[in-house]
Amino acid sequence: MVAKILVVGILFLSESGDVRNQFVRPGLVRKMMVWPGEAVQAEKRLRGNLPTGPIQESVDWLRKIVAKGWLASNDLRSDALMMRREHGVLSVVHMRWEKNGYAIEVAQTRAVITFKLTPKVKEPAGDKPTAEQLKKYANEMAMKLFSETFESGMRLPESDDHVVIKDVHCQLQEYSFDCAFIKPVNDGIAATPWNAATFHDGKTPTNRNSSMWWNYVGWWTDGNTVEFWTFKRDGDSWSAPPAPVADPIGRDWF
Repeated sequence: MVAKILVVGILFLSESGDVRNQFVRPGLVRKMMVWPGEAVQAEKRLRGNLPTGPIQESVDWLRKIVAKGWLASNDLRSDALMMRREHGVLSVVHMRWEKNGYAIEVAQTRAVITFKLTPKVKEPAGDKPTAEQLKKYANEMAMKLFSETFESGMRLPESDDHVVIKDVHCQLQEYSFDCAFIKPVNDGIAATPWNAATFHDGKTPTNRNSSMWWNYVGWWTDGNTVEFWTFKRDGDSWSAPPAPVADPIGRDWF
């Protein structure tokens, strides 16, 4: 019964096409990677006295998981786009900046965060990169973008100190590259991270009981632009997400 519900959920939440394609490039993620155009902003952008909670949460999540050398140099709060009900019932906070030769765009619902990194100078056209070369590029960018340590919202027993988790890159490597389901797509290569509920039948990560955000870092690249997505999961932030990308709590964000 669980498997049947899972498959139905995948088909309901994703766009039409092969189920495995929707795992590696989920419909919601692809929509969140698109910066809202003027017409969409005119219809859905909040202006004036904005709710500060979602903006602060968005900044806090960037500080949690992005390496300091890749964070924006300026305060992003004043430039954030708050789009109410941009994708169905889901509201989205968009932020963007430039760093290390890349234009970086970030979109967040209450439970999902996406990153789109586009090099400011595009590599000259040459031989089409192999799947292994594309994977290597995405792998290298992931290790640059994401922090090696993570200050969890959980606290140490009988203390106000937060639990600091180290060796994030090692776990990210296992979940999103060594054990991931990786598939060539029409415009590049994409991957969904290892998860017991998905179609994985190969290597299993060492720490399969982890409940932090790196469990769910999926990615796509064409050799220039690279995209990452994950769930904003920190201990008790919300219940374990389903295998297909969904946000069951975002409708209550703003």
